[in-house]
Amino acid sequence: MSFIRDNKLVASSVVQEEVAEATFADAEVVIKNAKLGDTLTEFEIDVSILFDGTAPKASIGIDTDHEKYLTESQCYLLATGTYVIENTVVLASDETIKVYITPDGSTQGALTGTVRFLDT
Repeated sequence: MSFIRDNKLVASSVVQEEVAEATFADAEVVIKNAKLGDTLTEFEIDVSILFDGTAPKASIGIDTDHEKYLTESQCYLLATGTYVIENTVVLASDETIKVYITPDGSTQGALTGTVRFLDT
């Protein structure tokens, strides 16, 4: 006879999110000060006002790797839209997760960077 048990991590977890707003005038904005053992599940950049520079870019990462979680090639700032990467990561150390912006001459543009994580 076999049976199925609830996965305690998933069954007792609630998805939380940290959000940071940024504009063409920002170079980097902190989204979340994550701690050792945190389980990150999703990374998102939502462009609410398009950037008007030549080749503006944004990414989500940490100081030593600006594209660790969402790369510049995975989002397009010359149009409004939402770009999401689902990737479950259990942190091996504390990290300050940021959205990084290269406006490349933009005089307008706004976005939000979001990190979703499990709160157990």
